[in-house]
Amino acid sequence: MEKIPLFGAYKKFCMTQIAQIKKAGKIIADSDFTREDVKDTFKIAPEKIKRIYPGINPLYHSLRN
Repeated sequence: MEKIPLFGAYKKFCMTQIAQIKKAGKIIADSDFTREDVKDTFKIAPEKIKRIYPGINPLYHSLRN
């Protein structure tokens, strides 16, 4: 079986990311679907995941009359 180049590095990167997700004090999700997906995929307690909808600061709105 032929080894896939960089697979070991990719696996290490993924495992590090998963460890950081599980270690985080809070996680921000931009929708209820994402919140549920993170909770189910990584077995994270629901109270650690906060849903915050994306928004635009009024400072960046058009100045048209």
